[in-house]
Amino acid sequence: MSGRPDPITHYLAVGSKKGLDPNPLFDSQYYLSENPEVAESGSNPLAHYLAHGARERRNPHPLFDSQYYLEHYGHLLAEDTNPLADFIDNGTNGERNPCLFFDSQYYLSENPEVAESGSNPLAHYLAHGARERRNPHPLFDSQYYLEHYGHLLAEDTNPLADFIDNGTNGERNPCLFFDSQYYLSENPEVAESGSNPLAHYLAHGARERRNPHPLFDSQYYLEHYGHLLAEDTNPLADFIDNGTNGERNPCLFFDSQYFLSENPEVAESGSNPLAHYLAHGARERRNPHPLFDSQYYLEHYGHLLTEDTNPHWLTLWDNGGLQGRHPSFLLTRPYLPPAQTPKTLDWKT
Repeated sequence: MSGRPDPITHYLAVGSKKGLDPNPLFDSQYYLSENPEVAESGSNPLAHYLAHGARERRNPHPLFDSQYYLEHYGHLLAEDTNPLADFIDNGTNGERNPCLFFDSQYYLSENPEVAESGSNPLAHYLAHGARERRNPHPLFDSQYYLEHYGHLLAEDTNPLADFIDNGTNGERNPCLFFDSQYYLSENPEVAESGSNPLAHYLAHGARERRNPHPLFDSQYYLEHYGHLLAEDTNPLADFIDNGTNGERNPCLFFDSQYFLSENPEVAESGSNPLAHYLAHGARERRNPHPLFDSQYYLEHYGHLLTEDTNPHWLTLWDNGGLQGRHPSFLLTRPYLPPAQTPKTLDWKT
């Protein structure tokens, strides 16, 4: 009987040699690039994965981390179960994440039509969501990422896969609220380890109350709002989800209610006040706190800022305080040499 060959026959004879993918969650080109000895041997990548790679915890896709998956869900799998096959079979309801950077429950809650369709959330993201700039995780903003780094990506590159591949050195932020360079500078052992800063924050840093951004103080946030959070809730993710109405401050130096009251159009837009400040307000010299006058600060100390200084001037409060700079004309404080200056000082009127 003539006609086109069945798909598996074509894949075995032709498709695998051309780097075609047998399913959306197995990236043949990626598997060969990560395992050059497989490419050199001329082996079929899927055949190698089935025979050896899955057992050796090799990754079949940039967004499927076999080590992570087995550490979190391995106790639910029968012995020798292929982790990717298990995810395909059991990942539809959002109770299993394929990697640290993809939150299945979050994706389904943000895209209820995907949940209603019974689609695997990662499969939907790969087929449609990434191109449509849907977010795979509360701390990965696809729109933000593509606006800032899209010119560096080849056409149709998945933004999350790009961040996983290129986010280790701190030169790319996954969202407005996570400052990769800052995180690495505050945690040099993370930089030395070569870990992706967001990966470290998600796996360890949030639980250890490390700060993801100069204007997000994890210790402060949990002390003030921790009683409102479910156990093990990431504080930054909670702020992103619940900080829009101004009832939660990200740190001592940013007064969300004040910012919204001074900028009613921000409140009307439903924007997160800190997000607006970081994206627009700092550059527009809007004040983040009743006791911080951006206009005053720049008029008096702007000459000390280099051209490429991060415009979020509150990052200077620590340095400014140690050097006796006043945050507004209403406040004064004497100069104290750094050696005599405690970590935190009360402002004096």
